[in-house]
Amino acid sequence: MKLQQIADDLCREWNDERFNPWWFRYLLYFALGLWTFAMVYISTSP
Repeated sequence: MKLQQIADDLCREWNDERFNPWWFRYLLYFALGLWTFAMVYISTSP
C-alpha cells in the first residue's frame, strides 16, 4: 500500500539523526492531522 510505504519512509527519516530539524515534528503532526481529516471526510461523504 502506498500510504504504508510513505509511513515507512517517514519512520526511517525520523530515525535518521541528520534529518530531524526542529520543525519536522510539527510538520509530521500537521500531516497526520490532515490525513486523518481526509480519511474521515472521504468515509462520511456519499
